Amino acid sequence: METLVGDDVETDSGLNFFADGSNSNAFVRSIKQQRREEKKYVAAPVHNIPPPPVDSRNTLWKYPEYRNFTERYQTFAEWPRFLKGPSTRDLARSGFIYTKISDKVTCFCCGLTFKNWEPRDDAFDEHIRWSKQCYYARMVASVK
Repeated sequence: METLVGDDVETDSGLNFFADGSNSNAFVRSIKQQRREEKKYVAAPVHNIPPPPVDSRNTLWKYPEYRNFTERYQTFAEWPRFLKGPSTRDLARSGFIYTKISDKVTCFCCGLTFKNWEPRDDAFDEHIRWSKQCYYARMVASVK
């Protein structure tokens, strides 16, 4: 049998060897190990992220009184039911507070304001997309 560079050969023992003599089973084992390690990391739901500590980031927060999810979520009590877009819970989890003007929301941390939400919009994805420097959005992204 002729072996070309890049071809692999299966022996009677079931081991695969590349034409250069290296064992492809070692490569397969390392890939399987890598996949097992990747499965150890589980994304935590956004609502389980603790609020940032009060004393460490006060100068970075535009609205520090809304650093807690519950405080942000309560601002959506008057959110018009006819508006389409992300749920008020997702908006609050993504760091937004309701401005009480149409569908306009503002991040409690960076102060970025969004409006004109569409049904397919993801509040967190839009937040991190447009405000890569937001401390809160980066913190959530590192856990998500």
